[in-house]
Amino acid sequence: MTDRAETVDYEGSYLLGEADGESWAGEAHPNDTQSLSLLTAEDIGQRDIFGQEAADFLQQRAGDYARRDPNFSAYTYFEGFLSAVRRSRHQRAFAVAGRRARW
Repeated sequence: MTDRAETVDYEGSYLLGEADGESWAGEAHPNDTQSLSLLTAEDIGQRDIFGQEAADFLQQRAGDYARRDPNFSAYTYFEGFLSAVRRSRHQRAFAVAGRRARW
């Protein structure tokens, strides 16, 4: 376990997740951004009440990256992705609030 921890690229995985999250959030519908921003990294892949896996597309992306890079950390990737989505959601919320008429 110690040998594995030394070779895992946490920073690279996190930054890759942030980049993918920013890209995804820029194209996603605000409702999708809102839904995903409420998840944690532990929620990815868990089944919801309807039996659907939460954010299964993220698991697929992480699986693709893990096949290419043995030092990839899926959990850290999820954290970076979700962080970028939350940041995008906050920016959008404040932009909308700024456009509203003041009394």
